[in-house]
Amino acid sequence: MHKYLVETRIIGDWIEEEEVSRHFGFEASQFSRKGEVQLQEVLLRSVWQLDSRPSKDCLEWLSLEEGLIRLIEKLMPVKRALDELQTSSDVSIVCGHFTSSFGGGPTFVTSA
Repeated sequence: MHKYLVETRIIGDWIEEEEVSRHFGFEASQFSRKGEVQLQEVLLRSVWQLDSRPSKDCLEWLSLEEGLIRLIEKLMPVKRALDELQTSSDVSIVCGHFTSSFGGGPTFVTSA
């Protein structure tokens, strides 16, 4: 079985959780502050994360495409705010692929 995690991350020196959340109008799924210790490493920059979930109780998608579409739908209304943040921080979409077997996984279909 294949499952997917889809999220956006905003990474920067200046980032404050409340300020970014207010800027977008929704809370971070997770926030890590510069200087915190995680996995025995000191974070060099702060990270504000927003995940895309199929439901409140489920973090992983069975379809990468569905997870990406849901995240993009969530972010499109705040595109201008995202564009502003990209001038002073790194903004990215992160996709995780988890599998319990070999073979399969995400594929990308191109149309002619």
